[in-house]
Amino acid sequence: MATRSYLFATSMFAIALLLIAAVPSADAALLKPKLMDSESYGETWTAIADLEDGTYVLLQYVFTNAGMGDGKGGCRALVVGPGKKGHNAATRVDRDEWSYNSAKKSLKVGACSLSSSGGRTTFVARAGKVSVRLTLREGLKRVRPPGHRVRAGDDFFEAEVLIPWADVTADVKAPGYSKRGVGGKGFLDHTRSTAMPPDVASKWFHFRGFHGGSPAIVKLRLAPKAGSPSGWIWQSGEAKPSKVSGAKLRGGKGGKPSASMKGLGGSCKVAATKKLFTYKPAEAYGVLGKMATTFIGETTTTTWRATLTKPDGTEVRGILEQTVID
Repeated sequence: MATRSYLFATSMFAIALLLIAAVPSADAALLKPKLMDSESYGETWTAIADLEDGTYVLLQYVFTNAGMGDGKGGCRALVVGPGKKGHNAATRVDRDEWSYNSAKKSLKVGACSLSSSGGRTTFVARAGKVSVRLTLREGLKRVRPPGHRVRAGDDFFEAEVLIPWADVTADVKAPGYSKRGVGGKGFLDHTRSTAMPPDVASKWFHFRGFHGGSPAIVKLRLAPKAGSPSGWIWQSGEAKPSKVSGAKLRGGKGGKPSASMKGLGGSCKVAATKKLFTYKPAEAYGVLGKMATTFIGETTTTTWRATLTKPDGTEVRGILEQTVID
């Protein structure tokens, strides 16, 4: 029984690393991990950037109790350069190798750091051969969208947006690609959970639109064994996100995904255009990943370039992530 528990915990940590407004003053508490005793506890901060030269960047912190010892941290960086193969790298640290400083409003994980002050938020990630410094020209502000907290028995999953859209500047270095001072647009959110992924959703559909019309975000969740997805939409100029109705999802692991829904006063549609990157944890982590599928299922996350068409015909281009959990 002890061996099975250890394999479960270790596998969960491996998967976590893979899955891994006006300008307000930053609230230091928004960068402080809220550790829990649950073995299935997990918490993330995730930033994405869509850069002017066509580069896509994802930076992520993961905190978890999985594996030997509690309160471990992970730092992950994914870079997909224009016309380049994506490079994903991650590092893990023990509890004594990460720290939170309320005075400096900074959360450090090994060689990585996330901080916010003076109306700017900076995420620096170094893992393997990937190094990124991402500066978002916005402070942090907690926004909890409709349905932000999902119950799964005695467990829960919750998500909040900290920066919905912001101008960004990035210094990026990855194999075969190196740029400094590249401009673009970015996003930052925070999640916290004690629930297993298959108990929360069978599919997630998350679009962040930055270019063209007013920036907009769409997030849909297909609950386990549920027939219709639920979710929300939020565009620049609105005070907060609003629920969508009549949502439909099309496309699975293989074909281009799309979604239609009622929101913003009419019919909206999000359609993928170009694939950027695919995560398959079971394949990426070999035997360890395959062991984890016994507990959390087969998980595939595919990132696409995509377009949101609003009721007035305006199009917004951005980044779509679809996660399918079998």
